[in-house]
Amino acid sequence: MIETNLENTTVSGQIQGQPQQKLKKACADFESLFLNYMLKSMRSSVPAGGIAGQSEEGKMFQSMFDENLANEISSSGGLGLGEILLKQLSET
Repeated sequence: MIETNLENTTVSGQIQGQPQQKLKKACADFESLFLNYMLKSMRSSVPAGGIAGQSEEGKMFQSMFDENLANEISSSGGLGLGEILLKQLSET
């Protein structure tokens, strides 16, 4: 489960119930997916190696690491993309 700083974000000074909470979670999840994709792209630009190696197990470990790192970055404030999306989508 992804916890983000979006929990305290309100729109127009108040939280608008369950649909608003679902929107916050969707925005946080999107930011996490975006960060995961960005990390994979960054990793593909450097030579392979490291502790994981090139085995299938190493690739799986690296993928799990990138996913968890993206979740941590997102939950600790991230890039602010989730907050921007929330504001944009809440205005409609």
